[in-house]
Amino acid sequence: MSGGNLPTLPVKRVVRPTPSIPDHEVVRQIGSGAYGEVWLAKSLTGAWRAVKIVWREDFEALFQPGI
Repeated sequence: MSGGNLPTLPVKRVVRPTPSIPDHEVVRQIGSGAYGEVWLAKSLTGAWRAVKIVWREDFEALFQPGI
């Protein structure tokens, strides 16, 4: 089954630096989507966390009045 008449949205890839998360060692990016990126991080106690980073400029661009 093909996409047929479904519209395609342009993909804007922005290379960003590794985020800094207090009290965590950021290991690597493990995902991304329309609202941000997901990073694997390890806390000071050794607990592994998946941390979602939402970049303000991208989030605000999605919710402009009239869009």
